[in-house]
Amino acid sequence: MLQMGIDYMIEYNVDISVAPTIMEMMDEAGVPVVAVDIQHEGATYFGADNYGVGPIVGKDLANRVKEAWGEADCILIIEDAISGETVLARTDNIYDGYKEIFPDFPEDKVFKVDGGADTTDAQDVVADFLTAHPDLHHIAVAPAHVTYRLGASAAIEIAERENDCLMVSQGEYDYLDYLENTPEAPEWEVYQSTIVYDFQNYGKYCFEILDKLAAGEELEAEYYPEHYMVDRTNVMDTFGDYFK
Repeated sequence: MLQMGIDYMIEYNVDISVAPTIMEMMDEAGVPVVAVDIQHEGATYFGADNYGVGPIVGKDLANRVKEAWGEADCILIIEDAISGETVLARTDNIYDGYKEIFPDFPEDKVFKVDGGADTTDAQDVVADFLTAHPDLHHIAVAPAHVTYRLGASAAIEIAERENDCLMVSQGEYDYLDYLENTPEAPEWEVYQSTIVYDFQNYGKYCFEILDKLAAGEELEAEYYPEHYMVDRTNVMDTFGDYFK
């Protein structure tokens, strides 16, 4: 792309290990970069509020646990290490939000597993956890994103531990697909809600940043979409057109 003479770069690279090389090349060529969802040093960041989404998810998870069970035996967080420290914050901070509802919930009951590179990896680590903890019957599950949610759901179903698990995830399109495939809520629903990243407007947001660059305006270091929780009770308010 640099050989093609690009003026700007909107870049979405989930492997943080190659980010320094990308930015070195872009900086040398004088090409401004908008880095989507994964922060790259020297680029304008647009994407999830890495330190803000976790508490929202954690508080929602805690409220659902409180309503369903009273309290949880543990929290199982499926984290994404491959994308770097800032993405880890999306799940690290879940405990902070959870403690808003359960301030005395002990940290030694928070288990973190690395979801790995794909759905199969996530399925394996969740299956191992369920096998290792047959006596836990109130497990609050928080995957980092759709890949890990799918793996976790498969592991829970195969282990026949649906009644032991309650899950809150991240990313709206996975949840919309889930609802489309499961239009009627089962008697006990494992996958109960997700946080919205406003993916449908990512392109609009990125080009608004490019417009500012082209106009010579001074940019903020980071720009975020709106984040909020959706479940069966409110999803149609925002995403009704998705199901038409």
